[in-house]
Amino acid sequence: MLLRSQSEGSLAVKGAYMEVIADTVGSLGVLIAGIVTVTTHWPYADVVVAVLVALWVLPRAFSLARAALRILSETSPAHIDVEELRSALGGVDGVTQVHDLHVWTLSPGKDMCTVHLISASDSTRVLNDAREVLHERGLEHATVQIETRDSDCSESF
Repeated sequence: MLLRSQSEGSLAVKGAYMEVIADTVGSLGVLIAGIVTVTTHWPYADVVVAVLVALWVLPRAFSLARAALRILSETSPAHIDVEELRSALGGVDGVTQVHDLHVWTLSPGKDMCTVHLISASDSTRVLNDAREVLHERGLEHATVQIETRDSDCSESF
């Protein structure tokens, strides 16, 4: 129960929680297979239980692996439509261009975003409006850079 409450915030804890649950299910399966074998003398009870436990564990293991790979490869979160986000940021009053937009997951529940916005309007207002657009999409951890049309952002440091 201690692991369950924390399993959504960390892949490591989720993996540990899933391992404990799989061990519990496996142990119960062994007990049931033993009872079936002793009472009916059916020699395949343990094989059937092992296959059922494996079929129960596999989808959960694949789900955990998929989440880990999304984080490791810095893939955009599945619930964020990056092109829609680009359009919404481009629709902020005063924004003339959106570039270098990157959205990724740092850990479960912690999505990150960086973006450069070109604007000739009041930078503070544009920044606040852009942060509101990001907030509406659950992107609380964001770095927004406001650039003017005159700034040369082509140089690399």
